[in-house]
Amino acid sequence: MSAVRRDTRSWGQGVKDGLCADGVAGLVMVAAGPWQRSVAWELIRARDVTKVVCVELATAFNDAWHRQPDPADRLDGRRPSNPQWVLVSALWLLAAWTLESTPGWASTLVLTKIGDHRDEPWPAPPEQLAGIGDLPEVTGAVPYASMLSKNNHSTPHEELVSLIAGAAHVRDSRRTSLVRYFANEAAGGDLLRLITTDDDPALHLLHRDYFGTVRITLAPAPTVEQPPVIAADGADGAIRTRISCLATLLSDLLMVNNNNSVDFRFRIGTLPENDTQVDNRLAAASCWWAATREDAEEYADEEPTFRPITFTELWTSLHNDARLSLVDIWDGSWSGIDEMPEIPVGHVVSHLVDDLADVIEGRLGGALVAVNGYLPTGWPPADPTDEDDDGEHTYVLFVRGNEVGVLDIDRSC
Repeated sequence: MSAVRRDTRSWGQGVKDGLCADGVAGLVMVAAGPWQRSVAWELIRARDVTKVVCVELATAFNDAWHRQPDPADRLDGRRPSNPQWVLVSALWLLAAWTLESTPGWASTLVLTKIGDHRDEPWPAPPEQLAGIGDLPEVTGAVPYASMLSKNNHSTPHEELVSLIAGAAHVRDSRRTSLVRYFANEAAGGDLLRLITTDDDPALHLLHRDYFGTVRITLAPAPTVEQPPVIAADGADGAIRTRISCLATLLSDLLMVNNNNSVDFRFRIGTLPENDTQVDNRLAAASCWWAATREDAEEYADEEPTFRPITFTELWTSLHNDARLSLVDIWDGSWSGIDEMPEIPVGHVVSHLVDDLADVIEGRLGGALVAVNGYLPTGWPPADPTDEDDDGEHTYVLFVRGNEVGVLDIDRSC
């Protein structure tokens, strides 16, 4: 776990007076009363909610309930499988994390139907590999596999890590941790490095699993090619793709149990314009959230309650949440919360959590932050209370002016 947060101020610091026009300061608990809820419902129903959304729902590309649309324009319309989305998201995030001064490189992904046929020899003959990978020529192939270390945890082959890091010009610790994660995930299936011609400077990897085959190429380019975006998202397109990549990797690393992942979803909406007496922006935001949440009708009779928190508390809670759910430390060597180890130094999950918080802060800096549900702000974490709804869902609001960001942390089974 990271020891120091770069910016420890509250997002609400210095802006609460502007958000709460009725002069409420130092708010401990915000609950929308029946009058405020009724007014807010009428305000929201009077307008098409879809017209006031700034950032459409950003979810994991492999989210079982809210699958993120593919931002890439694929000629055959084929969508990556769930395991392939982990590789794609890691590769796109590697580009997003690249410094401007880094030499250019670009990635290419070619998907095919050919899957993991146990009765077929692998590696296939070079001419067949060329056809599978859609390359003009393949002269050979080098296989890679994850290597087991202590506690039966696999580690990536160092040669493979070095090749990927070299192709993407990786020099910093954050991107190195992502490369190691990518290499280990890729080598979890049948992974080959394809050898082409002597004058080909690109790195070609061919990954095969039960769901199909993907050829991943990292090649020199004039600039670093950034991840694709959905054109309709406008200026927030890059943010939505990036959060979707982060959510995809976090859901791969963090689990509630053996079958269910911890899912992250994010959206930004705009409070409807009005000339009513609803002056408290946080109360209005909580009403907007209650009216626009997916299960709004089911909870229509409940009053939403959000408690303000500092950004430092949120950041600490996200890291504690990751520590509680990180599969890599479920090795059977400890029992009970008091014996649970900390996240290993330099683990990619710490960088993912940091980036999720930084991206939201970069988009909604100065916002007032409030939470509904369970957040483990301390360690060892306290048990969820009845008010926390058994800890299955946590909703964080980021209120700045008439914009409302919502981070949904889903731990349901």
